[in-house]
Amino acid sequence: MAATPGPNNVLFAASGARVGYLRTLPGLAGMLGGFGCVLLACAAGVGELVAHSSAVRVAMTCAASVYMVWLASRLWRSGPVAADGSTAGQGADVVPLTWVRMAMLQVVNAKTWLACVTFVSGYLVAGAPDASAAAPVGVVVFLAVVLGSASLWVLFGAAVRARVRPEQWRLFNRVLAAAAVATVATFWL
Repeated sequence: MAATPGPNNVLFAASGARVGYLRTLPGLAGMLGGFGCVLLACAAGVGELVAHSSAVRVAMTCAASVYMVWLASRLWRSGPVAADGSTAGQGADVVPLTWVRMAMLQVVNAKTWLACVTFVSGYLVAGAPDASAAAPVGVVVFLAVVLGSASLWVLFGAAVRARVRPEQWRLFNRVLAAAAVATVATFWL
């Protein structure tokens, strides 16, 4: 689930292509922080509320959908990145994903909640033998898989950056924008 196209991975591919791996690190850290907060919330019982409250699920899904469409529209309209880091023809610097934005995205990201609720209910079951010893290891492994998968998407974007000619940027951006909008449908499943 962590490696499939979704809001995080599409955004990380776009960020890797636009600003490279190193400038995307704050976004990766924000995603991990947000995932950690959602995991804690799920373990504290909020995941149960989200899983069983249709009003909460619908509100979160609407927020995530609007945010993804907004991000996709920005990707759709963006131009190529010039060698100096500015967006060619637009005169504005390319802004990498921020820690805060990526952490906040996890709070409304339906895929993050699904992964965390599934993990907590399937792995951190109360009363399971050695649950207190296994829980920290499980959380570390879970977050490592999420980070590894997202890093691969950033590296994919960075590889594309090195190979895309200026006239191909608009097509690349629009393919990512379409993928971002397509992920919205998965929120509603």
